[in-house]
Amino acid sequence: MKKLVTTAMAVAMVATSMVPAMAQPSKNMKQRQQYVESYCARSPNSADCRDFRANRNRWDNARYQRWYRDHHDNGDAAAAALFGLAAGAILGAAASSAANSSNSAAQAHVDACQARYRSYDVSTDSYLGNDGLRHRCQL
Repeated sequence: MKKLVTTAMAVAMVATSMVPAMAQPSKNMKQRQQYVESYCARSPNSADCRDFRANRNRWDNARYQRWYRDHHDNGDAAAAALFGLAAGAILGAAASSAANSSNSAAQAHVDACQARYRSYDVSTDSYLGNDGLRHRCQL
């Protein structure tokens, strides 16, 4: 069983490492140059941008792929943040719903005790009985 789990984890790791390469759309060199130029417009002092400006004609597919891997934001951090936000919202809504249902049950108890006993005290959840003693409301 341990060997099966280890093998499955290894396959999953290899598959996830291949996803960005497979998901990246193929671009011709002119589109690639435009993409790098737009990055360099935002980050003009980057060493890669200086290299690109000086050696634009020598940037082959391998060089572009290396640059793309190093500089492309594939949104993993944003996806993780959105997932965390959604999970927090769901858990918060569930906790709020549970709190509201317990609050409504408590309020129903208080309302019933107040309707039944004129001497009902909310803070102690008790009423004054005919024997002169305070009793807990059991409604």
